[in-house]
Amino acid sequence: MNSGMGTGTEKSMEDKLCVEIDQAFKGNRATAEDWRRALDKVVPAIVVLRVTACRAFDTESAGVSYATGFVVDKRRGIILTNRHVVKPG
Repeated sequence: MNSGMGTGTEKSMEDKLCVEIDQAFKGNRATAEDWRRALDKVVPAIVVLRVTACRAFDTESAGVSYATGFVVDKRRGIILTNRHVVKPG
């Protein structure tokens, strides 16, 4: 049963993850300015996708849905989104 008191392993795991990810962030907290800079970089890459897909029964017309994704490689036209958005086939 966990009493809620840390055994020290949580801190050591956090230290390990911080070192693996980025040493500069170890023990630091993101500021509002950090978030603004990050958002300024990523928001332009977000796209809205309009997906037209066949329906399971041929008596129904194609369905249209909207979803979001983000540009991974603009030159090659690669956009990352969820699998359920693009559907099999």
